[in-house]
Amino acid sequence: MLRLNIACATNCFPGWVNIDRDDVEQTYLKHIRGLKPEQMDESWSEEQRGHVRALAEGKLQFFQWDLRKGFPMYADGSIEACYVGQAIEHLNPLHEVPQFLAECHRMLKPGGRIRLTTPDLDLLIDAYTQPNERTAKELREFTDEQPAYYVDALPEDQLAYLMYGAGGTSERYEGHQHLFTRRSLAHRLGAAGLRVAPPDGDLFAECVDKGMSHSFAIEAVK
Repeated sequence: MLRLNIACATNCFPGWVNIDRDDVEQTYLKHIRGLKPEQMDESWSEEQRGHVRALAEGKLQFFQWDLRKGFPMYADGSIEACYVGQAIEHLNPLHEVPQFLAECHRMLKPGGRIRLTTPDLDLLIDAYTQPNERTAKELREFTDEQPAYYVDALPEDQLAYLMYGAGGTSERYEGHQHLFTRRSLAHRLGAAGLRVAPPDGDLFAECVDKGMSHSFAIEAVK
């Protein structure tokens, strides 16, 4: 069963083909490859411990590739599942998003699935537009998953940081090009020939969803 974890960064899944534009092998995997359990203290998360075990067993596969190039290495109808975590918002909504979703449709087997997670535009707007005494509290609920500069920022700046993905640098801007609602992303999936469906917990059981305090997950089937 061939499953792709596209734009994985360090969110790698054993048993999946993990793909990212950046060289995750150099920035992350090489630092944990060959470690032994006694070299990991209590600060190591269970996810990191799982990566160490999977690397030792040869079950963690990664290669470097830019999703904007398509996936010519995979034949039509050859993929069981695609996972795309916190990435679709970084693509141009008019040109790159339709092209990428069409490519996922091409690769997926009939009945194959795609799962995407992405910031929730409806949720962010609601959190900001509530009465003032509630607004700051609502936006502060996202603090645990945000960088230090987010904590003491004004609510309007917190909203902007979340919407535009301000964590990059001017030399390499990693920000968001678009934000989606469930309806708008479902519409784009439908345009690519993918039907939104209830979640399949078994197929995506290994997938660790991150950034979900202000995001939603959506699945679709070919």
